[in-house]
Amino acid sequence: MIPFCINMIIALFWSVLVRDVSLFQVILGYLIGLVLLSIYSIVVKQLDYTRRFWAFLQFAVIFLYAFIKANIEVAVIILFVPKSKINPSTFSYDTSSLSKMETLLLSHVISLTPGTITVDVSPSNSSLLIHSLHFIDPVQTEKEITNQYKKKILRFTR
Repeated sequence: MIPFCINMIIALFWSVLVRDVSLFQVILGYLIGLVLLSIYSIVVKQLDYTRRFWAFLQFAVIFLYAFIKANIEVAVIILFVPKSKINPSTFSYDTSSLSKMETLLLSHVISLTPGTITVDVSPSNSSLLIHSLHFIDPVQTEKEITNQYKKKILRFTR
């Protein structure tokens, strides 16, 4: 949290120094602060803040790609797959290794992806009940969730 605050202070100082407090200048200042903190982090061997920032940025790009891809897939299913061939189903996804915040984030990411929705979280926070519009292979679906979302979330939360 402290490196983030320092980075925001650098961003604000930058925008004041160039005498243009605009969104562009604050973002530019944030990036300059990130570079400065990265250099400082290398010197003191504390790379956690910058590593998490780049992991979050990577997650955001991958999620945006998955979101667009899922929208196209749902549109194709709705428009071209006969109703009798659509196989909606629910399945359980294990989240016992995740914290409550990570489980919450994963459930929201799954719900934001078209064609899937998180129906319930177990009281012990050990599994999610997920509904899928076109459920074909449970093992493949679980692998996709793990590889696309869970691993990427863990990169910037741990």
